[in-house]
Amino acid sequence: MGHWVGSEGAGWVFTIMGGHMGAMLVCTDPERARRTALEGSVRGGCRTTWGFLTAPSTPQGAGPRGRAGAPWGDDTHHGQAAAGGLWPVGTWGGPLGLHHLYLGRDSHALLWMLTLGGFGAGWLWDVWHLPSWVAIANGAPVARPGPVPALSALRLAGQVLVGVYFGLAAALGLPGIPAMLAQPLAVGLGVQLVASVGDQTSEAPRTVAAAFAASLLFQGRALALLPISVAAAIAAQRHRRYRHRGAPRHRLPARLYRLALALVAFAAPLACRGLSGALALARAVTELLLLPLHAGRLLAEVLGFAGCSGGCSASVEGNERQRRAFEVLGLPPGSSIEAVHRSYRELVKFWHPDHNRHRAEEAEQRFIELLEAYEELAGPRRAPG
Repeated sequence: MGHWVGSEGAGWVFTIMGGHMGAMLVCTDPERARRTALEGSVRGGCRTTWGFLTAPSTPQGAGPRGRAGAPWGDDTHHGQAAAGGLWPVGTWGGPLGLHHLYLGRDSHALLWMLTLGGFGAGWLWDVWHLPSWVAIANGAPVARPGPVPALSALRLAGQVLVGVYFGLAAALGLPGIPAMLAQPLAVGLGVQLVASVGDQTSEAPRTVAAAFAASLLFQGRALALLPISVAAAIAAQRHRRYRHRGAPRHRLPARLYRLALALVAFAAPLACRGLSGALALARAVTELLLLPLHAGRLLAEVLGFAGCSGGCSASVEGNERQRRAFEVLGLPPGSSIEAVHRSYRELVKFWHPDHNRHRAEEAEQRFIELLEAYEELAGPRRAPG
């Protein structure tokens, strides 16, 4: 495969693979480079270097170079990215975006980490772009056709898809936070992440503001995440721009620290939610496994076995009285004592015979039932007058 590495006639670089060995074929004449690649031979102005795959030496006019072989985009020294080193990194760490981290493309790396390589398949498309990304990482000038990046349907679709994905993650991981706050913010951040891939970016406040504005229009709808994501993606595309050239970039430890914070912010709510669900599932499985034991014990008590006929029958009778008392007070079984007090006061005021002279007999009967139910649950001494 070959890629252009300079703007002043530096030529083409062809990587010839052969097992763990490879060759960097540098040709100064583009036409000669294409002819050489087709004929499989090296001619005139071409230079071939065999050995373990490393970055090619700096051609004249290809831009500034510093220390060769500095991996992972350590821009303090403007080191060259090793082309051959990307193949094992991309093969084993492609779904996690490690090749993007190697090239200093942190936004793309974070996107691949959070979506597992573009939902499992997007990272395979990176193979076609690796040569140009290596050249850019090594300082090759990038042609920009205009002051504003061209509209990309693929990027727009990715923004909508990732926005919906982030919104669903917020709904699952943050159920205690109002949907009007958590979901638009998550959608806006997901859209902005896709907008920041490569040498492009967008206005993050405008993207998030569009997501919140759309959420006000579609709140409570079953498919609200889709129009919110579309609105945020349109806003991001409307305000798209190129990154500033020559902007200082951080060292590798600082970049890893920021990536770790983003990963924790995304994964921690989902992990907590999953852990609580796993604990609930474990309790349910335990109850299911112990169900035959409970059924056998209950059957033994009903038939008079288990050696506690008097005590067991009294316990069953007491449980039945409590269940009836909760039913009279209009409460579910197991309600707190505060709920018992509150329900008793409200019902006693409603069914007091002095307030129901037109149906005095019914009111008196209900009043007595309420008093007995309250004494059963709270005790006769604590029953208010």
